Amino acid sequence: MHAIVMHSTQPWPANARASIDAAAARWTCDVRVFDFPYAPHPSWARLELAKHLRDYDRVLVLDPDVFISQDCPNIFALAPRTHVCMAMELQSLEDRIGPYPWNGALAQWRNHLGRRVSIERHLQGGVCLYSPQLHWQTFEKLLGWWNMHGRFSHAPIYEQPMWHEVGERLFHLPIRRMSRLVNRHTRKQHELPQHYIMHLTGGDKARRIAETNWRAPAQEPLRLVKQAAGANAAMQERLLHLLQASLFHEAIVVQGAELMSVVALLAQTTAGSVTWVCEGSVDASRCTQGEGAGRVRVARGDAKMIAMRARATLLVRTGDDALPAWQVLEAAAERSPVQDWWRRANEPHTPLGVVRRRVARLLE
Repeated sequence: MHAIVMHSTQPWPANARASIDAAAARWTCDVRVFDFPYAPHPSWARLELAKHLRDYDRVLVLDPDVFISQDCPNIFALAPRTHVCMAMELQSLEDRIGPYPWNGALAQWRNHLGRRVSIERHLQGGVCLYSPQLHWQTFEKLLGWWNMHGRFSHAPIYEQPMWHEVGERLFHLPIRRMSRLVNRHTRKQHELPQHYIMHLTGGDKARRIAETNWRAPAQEPLRLVKQAAGANAAMQERLLHLLQASLFHEAIVVQGAELMSVVALLAQTTAGSVTWVCEGSVDASRCTQGEGAGRVRVARGDAKMIAMRARATLLVRTGDDALPAWQVLEAAAERSPVQDWWRRANEPHTPLGVVRRRVARLLE
């Protein structure tokens, strides 16, 4: 059994709730609402929710200003059960939303951890998919870590940096970065939905939530597919399924020089990197346009070997009918004991961590 969950001390806007109810009916899952207060910031309650949801196999936790479009694929069927899935926060800077909310929070987190906090690895928790039965104990460790080291000694700050800086780095929380198509964090107002899951931010939010038309098909996936496939209807259909299959994969390997359109498509939608493996040299400049610029790597060699070095890889190649075919390749990440020891040695409560924190504060 799955559930879509919302936590907020404010009422759930009616239009946003309607989109969630429609998605729950399509995906045959429950809708749960929690409104208990939480400090230092309500967003921290996402970690607290896990222990209340252990009867569910997987849950999708949403902010109250999130919409699910009418044609959004069933992400419970696409996302890996073993991972916590979230999108990167960096898209906020790309939309020129920044420095909100990072101008104060970054400095506070740097002082707290004693090291530079990389915004490139921040995770946006407004759309968070996980398995309570697998992850609730790690969430409890995160809450315990925060209660011990910072909850009552620092001003209220957002929890986003903690997912990577503490959860992934220290407690080995298995995180999968997902495509922005399933959490587009934006202040732009559109008459039609642009992405499968939209996350509104900015002012005048009540009016904008009421005016959002989530019942129309998401426009961005269709635009990208038509741009890549041209008038080839069979290619359009196959690329749309491929795009949906790639929503939760950080590494994508495309095998074959004839699949340039696939490389260009995935470079604009994946949360990670796209590697093009082929026999000869390739002009990479044709594959690094738009949002995907700088995220395409050109390589030579065996695609399967490259794929198995990644934790989550989608291998794409030409099928028997000359259309893109794909398969999922999963591999466990190898962690060095020395790296684990170093991360734990740098925690704020250790002697080395205390020194690092004090030096960081002097440098502010």
